[in-house]
Amino acid sequence: MATHTPSTLSHQLNALTAILETFQQTLSSAPADSTSISATSTNVLSFLHDSASLLKAQTTKLSLLLLNKPFSPSAIAPILSSIAVDCLPALLSCLQLCVPDIYTSILHKEIRTRLNQVIQEFQCLVQLIPADEKGVEELEGKRQEILSTTGVIWEACDHLAATAQKGLVGLVVERADAWLGLVKDAIEELEEWDPRDEEDDVESDDSRYGSERERHLNDVKHEVGEAQVAEIKEMKEKSLKVVRLIRLLFPAVRKRRLLAFPPIERTSTTETLPKKEQVAALDQLIERLHGFSEEIDEVAGALYATSKEQVEKRLRNLRHKAKECIDGTKINWEGEEDEFTAWGCKWMERLVEISGGS
Repeated sequence: MATHTPSTLSHQLNALTAILETFQQTLSSAPADSTSISATSTNVLSFLHDSASLLKAQTTKLSLLLLNKPFSPSAIAPILSSIAVDCLPALLSCLQLCVPDIYTSILHKEIRTRLNQVIQEFQCLVQLIPADEKGVEELEGKRQEILSTTGVIWEACDHLAATAQKGLVGLVVERADAWLGLVKDAIEELEEWDPRDEEDDVESDDSRYGSERERHLNDVKHEVGEAQVAEIKEMKEKSLKVVRLIRLLFPAVRKRRLLAFPPIERTSTTETLPKKEQVAALDQLIERLHGFSEEIDEVAGALYATSKEQVEKRLRNLRHKAKECIDGTKINWEGEEDEFTAWGCKWMERLVEISGGS
């Protein structure tokens, strides 16, 4: 039986470093599509859950050996070998099997993001593992770095396992709920914002330190400012009506489209996977829901900058995004009209009405 001497540990460290660099390059390349992936009966989410759980377990063993004395190269080397030969290649295989046009872009991106975290943190962790006696003496001073790095790896593994456990529908609903939360936050901020407060602050500072002539000029500007404040408040109320209506869209889409999507779960088989056109439609819907929160931020920014032209532009953009969203969800995943179809048309009519569009 071979013994894992310090030189063997050094070899394992070098091998793992090389593998991490190769995987990093792989992650930076464009994802494959289903035409370049051989057919397989492997359940990607089940494979992902098991691979992430195994990596976390091995990382836990490794961190305990690094944090506790005596330092044991013979115990650490086989764990590094397992991580390099089994755990990391398994996670990379999960990513490669999770092709976007079959499993959706959002699921693929989630795995890619977390795997990238794992690779980056392991590259840091490898640098902390001593390869000789001098390094062992310095190990005590690296405890916090080891704890921090392994903590990020654990968190990434937990996220991957949780993603596999809740499945695709759970993931998209979670994202939609988070974006709805951002929309609600934006509404709350806009409701609390009063442009008069900023006008009063400017007037107070100018009047306190200005000359009599400057105060007279400020009085004139104040009259103009009153008209501007009234105009801004009008824009604010119009924007709030639009954003509040968009807030109502999220729960409806969540119930009628996201929760109704054909599931991709740990128990799914190749035969029960969604059709490619369904996958493409879901990815488009997710992008549009995400786009709402981003565009609403732009509306708020234009209001704070008191730019009526920009506010109107951003509201038009919101109306355009809303129409795309409604048009893309008129029929359900079976290709038929349902309750949401009629509701969506009425919702869009109301949005056009309050936003002044056509």
